[in-house]
Amino acid sequence: MASHRATKSGIALEAQQKMAGKWDADRAKTAISWVGQRIGRPLTTDGTMKDVHLILKDGTVLASLANWVRPGYIPASKLSKAPTLPFKQMELIGLFLSCLDEANGGPVKKTELFQTVDLYEEVNMVQVILTLEALGRV
Repeated sequence: MASHRATKSGIALEAQQKMAGKWDADRAKTAISWVGQRIGRPLTTDGTMKDVHLILKDGTVLASLANWVRPGYIPASKLSKAPTLPFKQMELIGLFLSCLDEANGGPVKKTELFQTVDLYEEVNMVQVILTLEALGRV
């Protein structure tokens, strides 16, 4: 979780713990490996939420996956080097989500997509994996 957020307590803590209980390291490893195969770049993870977060947070892997789904969707100029500014990283994540969104001509239903904050701030990594799995099914 981002260091600038207050420590969760009460219902918020219970919800976070329940979500963490749904994490499946094997599913995460499979999803990340699948992404790597699609973008032509071997990706491996130890299966922890933190490791998956680090792999995907800057948005470049997801942007490359978006271009696998819809070639040329994200201009090469945005992928020439990994962005270091948070808003640029979140922009790439948002472009990936737009590419997948069925309403925008993508293959994944809106209900199966994560939100940018889910990944960027490591709020709901379970949903991130569910989105990748949904893409894999289509």
